[in-house]
Amino acid sequence: MQSFHSLTIMLNVPNVREAAAFYRSIGFELQGTDEFHYGEGNINWAILNNGGATMMLSVGGDGQPKTSQQFFIRVADADAYFAAIKEKVEITHGPSDQFYGMRDFWFVDPLGFSWGAGHEIDAADGA
Repeated sequence: MQSFHSLTIMLNVPNVREAAAFYRSIGFELQGTDEFHYGEGNINWAILNNGGATMMLSVGGDGQPKTSQQFFIRVADADAYFAAIKEKVEITHGPSDQFYGMRDFWFVDPLGFSWGAGHEIDAADGA
């Protein structure tokens, strides 16, 4: 069996331009869109990344909360990332040390997608 090189998530959203603007506000960088294909101002697809995290956005979401999946981002400092985005998202669980060796927090973005973000902690730190 082949080994995987990476995993990219694809999120279906009602408005790609607005979704890309939000994800840029929480740390992703816009890498490209299909605007060149559909003409200026028309975006149906975009790709964004930050380090090893990549996502594609595609038009087609229904705007309803997305509860059947969750995404997790490994960051260098969960507390710093929490401070940077807490006013832009709905926090569902603030930063705390977990038994599985992570310090993490959970949030729901304005599009209804559920996310976690955290960093590994030393077992000696009390996790």
